[in-house]
Amino acid sequence: MSVVNTQLEDPARATEIGAEVYMPVGPVAQAGPGQRQYTALGVHVLDGSTVFIKDVWRDERRLFFEAALYEEAHKEQVLSGLMTVEAHGYVLDETRKPIRTPRIAAKDSDESGAESGRCKMRIVTKDVGRPLGSIRSLRHFLCVMYDACAVQRNLYRRSRILHRDISDTNIMVAPDTNEYRNRNMCGYAEVRFVNQVLAKDKNANPDPACLLVDLGNGADLKVERNEQVLKERTGTPKFIARSISCGSLLPRGDDDEQMPPLVESILNQSKFMHTTEYQVLNNITLGTQPHIEFAHRLFHDAESTFWVIAWTLARSIKEGHTLEPTPHPEFRRFFHTMQRHFPTPNDRDSRAIICVKSCEYWTQILHNDLKSLGPMLFGMFRYILPEWTYRSELNPEHVHEALMRLLLVEIVRIDKEKSDIPLVIGGCPVPPPPGEMAYGPSPDLSLSYSTSVSFVPGSNSFDLPHHSTSKSLNPSKKRNLLLADEPPVLCRSPCLRDLSKAPGTGAATNAE
Repeated sequence: MSVVNTQLEDPARATEIGAEVYMPVGPVAQAGPGQRQYTALGVHVLDGSTVFIKDVWRDERRLFFEAALYEEAHKEQVLSGLMTVEAHGYVLDETRKPIRTPRIAAKDSDESGAESGRCKMRIVTKDVGRPLGSIRSLRHFLCVMYDACAVQRNLYRRSRILHRDISDTNIMVAPDTNEYRNRNMCGYAEVRFVNQVLAKDKNANPDPACLLVDLGNGADLKVERNEQVLKERTGTPKFIARSISCGSLLPRGDDDEQMPPLVESILNQSKFMHTTEYQVLNNITLGTQPHIEFAHRLFHDAESTFWVIAWTLARSIKEGHTLEPTPHPEFRRFFHTMQRHFPTPNDRDSRAIICVKSCEYWTQILHNDLKSLGPMLFGMFRYILPEWTYRSELNPEHVHEALMRLLLVEIVRIDKEKSDIPLVIGGCPVPPPPGEMAYGPSPDLSLSYSTSVSFVPGSNSFDLPHHSTSKSLNPSKKRNLLLADEPPVLCRSPCLRDLSKAPGTGAATNAE
């Protein structure tokens, strides 16, 4: 970054990317236990075009480069619904060397005693999504969630990449641009998007309603790695899967839950959910079980998607309707349990008190306008509840498939009955905590932190005429918008260095 006008009381800072110069709009500095980051919308100083800029301090022990995961996912054919990268690499100082922190051998060293350092890295994308809070109808929200499941499955099916940080800021509404739509029309979509399913046309082009962002915690299962990599507790606290939150397998319980059936209302559409027939495997009696180990698996991302759906719907109301004078006690308990949840290794997940196997319960946490969705939430919860690791014979995508079937039932019902609901996401004010939680820790209602060695990102959206600010962001009001760990010397034009070379080496490091 460089200071553009030092005469101003609050001088502006420009970011130079190659030969292009961008002015930041709505910059956000976020801190987390594992990593700090700076995000901003960049507006080109000449043509006014926009990009999203994310700077992070990357721990050199990290195995995967985020930008490299995007490149792998989009290799040979773009993967529809997933963010693309315009530029990426190390941020260089005025001597054209990567900006880095000093190596520290004590607190940040790994088990082998290797010293740890962090390098400043930047990712730039033209995909400027919109936050979930910009959604104005129930049907639209359900479609975004359906397509988010499709992207996760396609990412795994094609590239064997896990996202590992599904949250309400990383699932975004698709950019409303022809460039985004045209790119996705020819993209990979073996698991088909909701527009294709509803069209009941095998030749329909994909038009994702979502944009999936942030592979900062992602993992490529094809890459040889230390077994500990997939045991990391990565994700956003509210939405992290329960076993990942605890850092161990859940007790074995009801893992014979049946796949939601293809009910009559969606039989016609279900034929178009996949390019090849999806095989359902239920109630298989196994002989000797293989050795089961704890690790982050695809169905954990599906569970995180469920928590995003439940959290979003519980806080939403019908536009124009009055608020309930007294929030239901179960909604109050659900809200504050979710908001306060923070993963604790080898301890019970604090959300256990809201893991209630009752349709009545999941209806009670919803506003009166949305109670018809209680059975859908209950069906989803029943299916994410078991510890599916014990059922290794099942298709890895089966939990996503279950969520998508239940979402499709509601979307088709809305279309048939013409009963879409104008939605205000986050329309329910923060309720008072229930009595047993009144004296607990006060939650930070504006910012979520990651418990992993990475971070929870700000969304790729800002408060512009066509982009609303995500409620999870907490823009800094300080004059100096640089991160606390950034060197005090301002570079005239920090630029990017390609990931093909790591700092001080001839090639990028590919191991922790």
